[in-house]
Amino acid sequence: MKLRKRVSARTGVASLYLSYTINGERRYEYLSLYLYPGKDSVTREKNKATLKAAEVLRARREVEVANGLAGIRVRKDTLLEPYFTKYVSTHAPRDGGYRRTLNAALGAWKAYGKPSWTLASVTPDTMRGFVSHLKASGMKENSVARYYDIVASVFNAAVKEGLIPSNPAKLLIRGAERPRPQEGIRSYLTMEEVRVLDATPCRMPLVKSAFLFGCFTGLRISDIRALRWEDVEGRRLTIRMKKTGEVIMVPLSANALAQLPERCDGPIFPLPSHTCIRRVLAGWVKSAGVGKHVTFHTARHTFATLALTYGADIYTVSKLLGHTTVSTTQIYAKVVDRKKEEAVNLIPDL
Repeated sequence: MKLRKRVSARTGVASLYLSYTINGERRYEYLSLYLYPGKDSVTREKNKATLKAAEVLRARREVEVANGLAGIRVRKDTLLEPYFTKYVSTHAPRDGGYRRTLNAALGAWKAYGKPSWTLASVTPDTMRGFVSHLKASGMKENSVARYYDIVASVFNAAVKEGLIPSNPAKLLIRGAERPRPQEGIRSYLTMEEVRVLDATPCRMPLVKSAFLFGCFTGLRISDIRALRWEDVEGRRLTIRMKKTGEVIMVPLSANALAQLPERCDGPIFPLPSHTCIRRVLAGWVKSAGVGKHVTFHTARHTFATLALTYGADIYTVSKLLGHTTVSTTQIYAKVVDRKKEEAVNLIPDL
């Protein structure tokens, strides 16, 4: 078993990993330890300590591998497909868009993998094969990236539970091989279009109110479905987001408060099925004369774009949306910048 490093050509930072062979199969385990460029004393001492820690991990892992080859098992290996199925039910216990995405990723993995595969048997090469399989099926790049990230999340969960020592997807996650979604223009509504929709009758007023509430809070449909009156305190609400588990506090503007129905037992917005909501939205938007493809998630994009357009800083908007990093919110800032450029270009030539 050898301790190796992979140096980033862009930053010069070296990522440490273990390289070894079991039964003729090459395996790699990234340690999440890094050596930084620089010859000053502080950097040298830090890198020295990092190498020492990496050697300890290498020695420990060498013992674990030796025990495994000798038939001494510290823990029973886990079949991947049942664990993936459990992950879906745990992270998306109720039916919805996110659960359907997880199930679709599970289906793609089943079409690629074998029922006998265990968590520990999957290697970075296995993950490369999964990416190739998805692309060969004609899947779009964004879907490939989404499914890959979901499978990587499954392995992250297994690492946290102590079922495997490291995530086999890390090599691709940290490198240029990782599938990345193509940046697209997200559908959003202008304030004028929101006003038009507000003034247009909808055959299901509850769907209309919930959608407009999303335009003024940025909440996903899964979170709006889960809202209870006890989550609302005065002019703000506190909620644990279904997708990320993050607890966020959202101030409620007058526009948002105006969409709340009368108090009753149960959820604030007892919405119908996703299929029904899609049909209702399509009819409502068409009757309003808004020439855009609008889904319920458009409300979240609308909130972010409006907030940035009217002067909110990107960090605040990121927190309101519950994003874990500001970079996720950056796409909306680009939309606003594009709108500014279009406005400037409307000025005629001299």
